[in-house]
Amino acid sequence: MGDITVGDYWGVQKYDPQLLVEQGGTINSKEGVSCLLINTECGQHLVEKYGAKIESYPVEFSNIAQVNTQLNRPTKHTRLRNKIFRKYKASGYAGVEAIFERDQRNQKFIWGMYDRICGMFCRKTR
Repeated sequence: MGDITVGDYWGVQKYDPQLLVEQGGTINSKEGVSCLLINTECGQHLVEKYGAKIESYPVEFSNIAQVNTQLNRPTKHTRLRNKIFRKYKASGYAGVEAIFERDQRNQKFIWGMYDRICGMFCRKTR
């Protein structure tokens, strides 16, 4: 855990709606709402020293953690993450980049086929 944690406050509309412009507050949720968690005394000192321009409001940690489940437990490793680390160890960044380039080509192919199939179906039904 770091001195501070920065994340999203996804549940603000549900748990702290009074902060939003629509409810008379000053935060525009359409621009996104961040949360800044102070985890240590050093983090508190940093925010006090450098955070004068941060518009902040105290809220309950439990409200933020309701929607941000990674604050309750570590995020599980995925197969893709494991694949990326193996590829990086074997081939460096170029190998990792190749994974994403291949994925992007596959997505273009799939969507291209989808468009063709939909195009043929739509023409036949008219």
